[in-house]
Amino acid sequence: MSTPNHLLLETNHWTIEQRPDATLPGYLLMCAKERSTHLWELPSAALEEMGPLLSNIQQLIMQVLAPRYLHIGRYGHMRGPSFHFHFIPIYDWVIQGFLKDKRYANLKQFQTRTDGAFSERQFDAADIQLYVWREFCENPISPKIEGPSLQEAFQLLKMNQPKISSALLT
Repeated sequence: MSTPNHLLLETNHWTIEQRPDATLPGYLLMCAKERSTHLWELPSAALEEMGPLLSNIQQLIMQVLAPRYLHIGRYGHMRGPSFHFHFIPIYDWVIQGFLKDKRYANLKQFQTRTDGAFSERQFDAADIQLYVWREFCENPISPKIEGPSLQEAFQLLKMNQPKISSALLT
């Protein structure tokens, strides 16, 4: 999956890269080097690296780019790419863009919880993630970026990645 200009770091079993089709600064993929679709197909050494690496990448993004939220997920309904995780930073300006975009206002009709969970945020993770994927990955004209650009964010992460546990790096 990785190309040299998108590669942030590499361990024995994983690559961490900027998502090639995303314009959202700090959107990273953690990809297994071993061709696999499921966790159980990965070598045990890859699984041993996985937890500390997930933690270190989360810390790197949160400390360097300071998003409001960081979604970390694995979605398994696409055949082809090897097993991978998404690190999706949700910045305040992304939230504001989502809330101002009237096309996404209809998502509120699907909120059926009555415990007040949406009173503060006005959205849930699935809503904002849909916005990110549609607007920052699929739309040829993405919303205005506030803060570091895509390239600047990547360079900031690259400069700070040596702080990641050196035992994990190849």
